[in-house]
Amino acid sequence: MGDRPASHTSDAFGAMLCAVESGRPSGTVTFLFTDVENSTEWWDQHPGPMRVALERHDGILERAVTAHGGFVFSRGGDGVAVAFQRAGDAVAAAIEEQRALVGEGWPPGVDLRVRMGLHTGEADERDGDDFGPPLNRAARLMGAAHGGQILMSATEDRTAPRSPASTRGASCPH
Repeated sequence: MGDRPASHTSDAFGAMLCAVESGRPSGTVTFLFTDVENSTEWWDQHPGPMRVALERHDGILERAVTAHGGFVFSRGGDGVAVAFQRAGDAVAAAIEEQRALVGEGWPPGVDLRVRMGLHTGEADERDGDDFGPPLNRAARLMGAAHGGQILMSATEDRTAPRSPASTRGASCPH
């Protein structure tokens, strides 16, 4: 394969090479979707403190995602979609973020809580964006969660390694 000219490389293989070069996971990927609970209400009632809180949230998320090899592929308002090559890394990033959020000193009037959903599968890539059932499932799980919770599919539960202190049924304090 190394002797073949680049022009003979399959489209799928070329897309995979681009994904690897950009740090974007490919193949079977674990998706983490996050959303700030009640953010519209916070923005309406406390726009200044909410601006500060969201900047802190973004920093916490960025540190957790970076520490565990995640790739942010979409942002919408205060929601973020992240892809991880390994399920265990996605779970670790989500737990790390929730713990950091609970420990954060939020501005007066704002008590930021984030809901999260995790699912593993193969997505379709088109024009630099991911689509398909795995993303839909991660989004639905996130939508079913309450602030401070991480919901994962049964697929995710089977693929993520167990830590010494099991996280099954755990949620962050309010």
